[in-house]
Amino acid sequence: MAVFFLNNSGLHVKVAFGHPDDNCGMNGWRVLGWRFVPRFTRVQLWEHSAKNRGFVYYAEVPNTNTNWGGTDTSNYIPSSDFNRCWSETPGPDDRRVGFKFLTSREDDFEIKIE
Repeated sequence: MAVFFLNNSGLHVKVAFGHPDDNCGMNGWRVLGWRFVPRFTRVQLWEHSAKNRGFVYYAEVPNTNTNWGGTDTSNYIPSSDFNRCWSETPGPDDRRVGFKFLTSREDDFEIKIE
Protein backbone atom coordinates (compact mmCIF):
# COMPACT_ATOMS: atom_id res chain seq x y z
CA MET A 1 0.00 0.00 0.00
CA ALA A 2 1.85 3.04 -1.28
CA VAL A 3 2.26 5.74 -3.90
CA PHE A 4 5.16 5.28 -6.30
CA PHE A 5 6.77 7.57 -8.85
CA LEU A 6 8.12 5.95 -12.02
CA ASN A 7 10.54 8.06 -14.03
CA ASN A 8 10.66 6.65 -17.56
CA SER A 9 11.75 9.98 -19.05
CA GLY A 10 15.40 9.09 -19.58
CA LEU A 11 16.30 12.20 -17.56
CA HIS A 12 17.10 12.73 -13.89
CA VAL A 13 14.21 14.62 -12.25
CA LYS A 14 13.20 16.06 -8.92
CA VAL A 15 9.62 15.72 -7.71
CA ALA A 16 7.27 17.75 -5.51
CA PHE A 17 4.36 15.68 -4.21
CA GLY A 18 1.17 16.58 -2.34
CA HIS A 19 -1.14 14.34 -0.33
CA PRO A 20 -4.04 14.65 2.13
CA ASP A 21 -2.94 15.43 5.70
CA ASP A 22 -5.34 15.99 8.59
CA ASN A 23 -2.61 17.87 10.46
CA CYS A 24 -2.78 20.70 7.93
CA GLY A 25 -5.97 22.34 9.15
CA MET A 26 -8.75 23.54 6.86
CA ASN A 27 -6.92 22.84 3.62
CA GLY A 28 -5.87 19.38 4.76
CA TRP A 29 -2.98 18.92 2.30
CA ARG A 30 0.78 18.55 2.70
CA VAL A 31 3.26 19.22 -0.08
CA LEU A 32 6.87 18.12 0.04
CA GLY A 33 9.90 18.12 -2.20
CA TRP A 34 12.32 17.70 -3.59
CA ARG A 35 12.71 13.98 -4.12
CA PHE A 36 15.47 13.17 -6.62
CA VAL A 37 14.48 10.36 -8.98
CA PRO A 38 17.17 9.03 -11.35
CA ARG A 39 16.14 8.16 -14.89
CA PHE A 40 14.37 4.82 -15.37
CA THR A 41 13.86 4.47 -11.60
CA ARG A 42 10.78 3.82 -9.45
CA VAL A 43 10.66 5.29 -5.94
CA GLN A 44 8.10 5.23 -3.16
CA LEU A 45 6.68 8.67 -2.28
CA TRP A 46 4.07 7.70 0.32
CA GLU A 47 3.64 4.58 2.44
CA HIS A 48 -0.11 4.45 3.09
CA SER A 49 -3.11 3.15 1.18
CA ALA A 50 -3.82 5.33 -1.83
CA LYS A 51 -7.33 3.98 -2.39
CA ASN A 52 -9.94 6.70 -3.02
CA ARG A 53 -7.43 9.49 -2.36
CA GLY A 54 -6.21 12.34 -4.49
CA PHE A 55 -2.59 13.36 -5.02
CA VAL A 56 -0.75 16.14 -6.82
CA TYR A 57 2.69 16.17 -8.37
CA TYR A 58 5.11 18.39 -10.23
CA ALA A 59 8.42 17.12 -11.61
CA GLU A 60 11.27 18.95 -13.30
CA VAL A 61 14.73 18.42 -14.71
CA PRO A 62 17.07 20.65 -12.66
CA ASN A 63 18.49 23.69 -14.47
CA THR A 64 16.26 23.30 -17.54
CA ASN A 65 12.74 24.27 -18.63
CA THR A 66 11.66 20.61 -18.86
CA ASN A 67 8.84 19.76 -16.44
CA TRP A 68 5.77 17.61 -15.87
CA GLY A 69 2.82 18.91 -13.96
CA GLY A 70 -0.45 20.44 -14.92
CA THR A 71 -2.99 23.18 -14.61
CA ASP A 72 -5.24 21.39 -12.11
CA THR A 73 -3.89 23.51 -9.25
CA SER A 74 -0.83 25.59 -8.48
CA ASN A 75 1.22 26.58 -5.47
CA TYR A 76 4.34 28.49 -4.53
CA ILE A 77 7.21 26.21 -3.59
CA PRO A 78 10.87 26.78 -2.69
CA SER A 79 13.87 25.66 -4.72
CA SER A 80 15.36 23.97 -1.66
CA ASP A 81 13.94 20.89 0.10
CA PHE A 82 10.62 21.46 1.89
CA ASN A 83 7.83 19.70 3.79
CA ARG A 84 4.87 21.93 4.66
CA CYS A 85 1.14 22.38 4.58
CA TRP A 86 -0.31 23.44 1.23
CA SER A 87 -1.78 26.64 2.69
CA GLU A 88 1.47 27.84 4.28
CA THR A 89 2.48 31.39 3.34
CA PRO A 90 5.07 31.38 0.55
CA GLY A 91 8.59 32.59 1.18
CA PRO A 92 10.19 35.47 -0.74
CA ASP A 93 12.12 33.13 -3.07
CA ASP A 94 9.30 30.64 -3.72
CA ARG A 95 8.07 30.18 -7.29
CA ARG A 96 4.67 29.20 -8.60
CA VAL A 97 4.33 25.84 -10.37
CA GLY A 98 1.39 23.92 -11.79
CA PHE A 99 0.48 20.57 -10.26
CA LYS A 100 -1.31 17.63 -11.86
CA PHE A 101 -4.12 16.10 -9.75
CA LEU A 102 -4.65 12.33 -9.85
CA THR A 103 -7.04 10.02 -7.99
CA SER A 104 -6.31 6.42 -7.06
CA ARG A 105 -8.86 3.63 -7.08
CA GLU A 106 -6.40 1.06 -5.68
CA ASP A 107 -4.30 0.65 -2.51
CA ASP A 108 -1.12 1.00 -4.57
CA PHE A 109 -0.82 3.85 -7.03
CA GLU A 110 1.86 4.75 -9.56
CA ILE A 111 2.55 8.17 -11.01
CA LYS A 112 4.47 7.76 -14.26
CA ILE A 113 6.28 10.22 -16.50
CA GLU A 114 7.79 9.49 -19.90
